Amino acid sequence: MSLLSKLPPDYVEQLTLNIPEHLSKLIADVIILLLTKINVPKDEIEEVTEKIYRRRYREMFAFFDDYDVQETRRIARDEGLQEGRQEGLHEGRKEGLQEGKLVGKQEGKLEATIGIIKEFNATVTKAMEVTKLSDEEREKLICELKRQNIPYTP
Repeated sequence: MSLLSKLPPDYVEQLTLNIPEHLSKLIADVIILLLTKINVPKDEIEEVTEKIYRRRYREMFAFFDDYDVQETRRIARDEGLQEGRQEGLHEGRKEGLQEGKLVGKQEGKLEATIGIIKEFNATVTKAMEVTKLSDEEREKLICELKRQNIPYTP
């Protein structure tokens, strides 16, 4: 597009003089289709096509001077990456909170089981049944009982 805007002035003038009305309409239709396809806002499409109908081709080409497809794509990609990172961080926080709740719940069960063993002299198995502590946590429970010097019966 930037090359088109650098056409010699007399070329555009000659073009303006020599284009029949039906070809001007065809050019406008093609430009509308192209701009619609790349998602240019309707008001900007109308602005460009108005210049075609008024045979102001140089002004039409000037519309594209500031439009750089590669730069637009790079910016969009960077923004998408940034959004993805932010979303990932948010999801990570949610997962971290859920994991923290789960760990806290397990630690609470472990402490409750130790309390039952300590206060009621219950067996490890019976205390685990009461608190619904999983079998996978048995070793952790026994290690904690030993660490706190709490006598226990398996």
